[in-house]
Amino acid sequence: MLIDFRPHARLRAEPPADLGASVVPVVTALSESTADLSTVRVVCDWVQYRDNFRDVVEIRPILRSAPSEVVPAPNGVLGGDMEVAVDVRRAPGMPLSEVTTSLLRNEADRVFLEDWTAGTDSCIWRFNSLYWSALDLWEKATGRGYEQALPGGEIVVSTTTQTGQQLAQERIGTERVFYFPFDFAWIVRRYLCTLQPKMLVLMESELWPRVLVECERAHVPVVVVNARVSDRSLPRYRLLRVLWKPLLRKLTLLLTQTEQDAQRWISIGAPADRVRVSGNLKYDVRAPQMSELTVLLQKHLPREAKVLVCGSTLPNEEEILLDCWKTLGSDAVMVVAPRHPERFDAVDRLIAECGFTPVRLSAWRSRPVEIANGSVLLLDSIGDLAALYSLATVAFVGGSLVDAGGHNPLEPAQFGVPVVMGEHYANFRAMVDAMRAADAVRIVSRNDLCGELLRLSSDAGERSQLGERARAFHASQAGATDRTLEALLPLILIQREVTR
Repeated sequence: MLIDFRPHARLRAEPPADLGASVVPVVTALSESTADLSTVRVVCDWVQYRDNFRDVVEIRPILRSAPSEVVPAPNGVLGGDMEVAVDVRRAPGMPLSEVTTSLLRNEADRVFLEDWTAGTDSCIWRFNSLYWSALDLWEKATGRGYEQALPGGEIVVSTTTQTGQQLAQERIGTERVFYFPFDFAWIVRRYLCTLQPKMLVLMESELWPRVLVECERAHVPVVVVNARVSDRSLPRYRLLRVLWKPLLRKLTLLLTQTEQDAQRWISIGAPADRVRVSGNLKYDVRAPQMSELTVLLQKHLPREAKVLVCGSTLPNEEEILLDCWKTLGSDAVMVVAPRHPERFDAVDRLIAECGFTPVRLSAWRSRPVEIANGSVLLLDSIGDLAALYSLATVAFVGGSLVDAGGHNPLEPAQFGVPVVMGEHYANFRAMVDAMRAADAVRIVSRNDLCGELLRLSSDAGERSQLGERARAFHASQAGATDRTLEALLPLILIQREVTR
């Protein structure tokens, strides 16, 4: 029996973001009636197996018009067109499904691959696709009929993180979402062969050299939107200008957040005639004010309680915030939202060590109870923070007390919530500097943080004025999405004519 798991048969045959998590396909879809077969052959691109099954599995290249090479890749994974033969006779007493799943290294691999093999009906990644790595822009583009600009075309989205995958799949479904390929030529070529994209749209500074080279060879135009160069990255880019200049010339269009970003890209080597300023897409983000969680919290928070929302926090920030909370919490509720999901448990322990009883909202929302003043709520879920800012009396935006570049202050600002940040905001410098000029944000040192939070919590007039200035600033900066899509449409129409 031969089962084909190569990308041209189904894109999800590509491995997940962690290369080491990709292994032999699981043939659990086969019924036990196959147990009498002596060999099951699986055609795939990725294989990794345990040493104790070396006698069971045979790997050999597939020969087409020309020999195909099985090549080594990191973490002991083999890549290339290959055929994996599972010899059931040499694994006596073991069902076929147990033989194949035993080749996998851990439960997470089995879950991923079993999900992957479950949908075997069709391959939706065909021809004339637009390949986007910008989720919010994708939603605007599909809403305006940009898919119809290509006959039979559709827009697909990739991400580079597990969190991004989860959010993208929740918002647009699993059929159009996948992981961005590793920047190896033989992997990128398979993606391009499978997708046959008419355009690749990248976000900010996600420039991968091999992707740019292979897209040029495949005549796929590449556009970078919301492009920026941070203060930290600029010296490194300039140091390697001799390498970046030829790569940047492979771009069809580069749309930057600010004029400063445009000049920086040009100084690195981007052709000036392909660089335009379209604005920052983050200004157009409109988080829903109401969500299931915010509705529940509104019903169970103390009446007229102040709410301090600390979003996207990083290590060494929670300790400072919890220390401040000892002087703030008598008539207020605190929400801590760690930036990275893998830290949820660690932050839960930290809250307890600081003398508070943490309330994990993932568990609380299934059995909501009244929340008392002084409580510390741990937001241990993905995708809820933006709407939760709407409940805030004051918001602290994390990644800014430590040298991590900061995070987006516009998420709370859009709700008219006064925003406090630390002194480290290099990743959002243009945005924060503009907000500071409009007196729409408070930038404080570690030593001044507690005092500023206390002042804003107790001064309703100052709090209201700062929040309204933040809301007005957010509203005044909108329009980047429209300008970006207007710049992309001519390129899409050109691709339509080429397709014809």
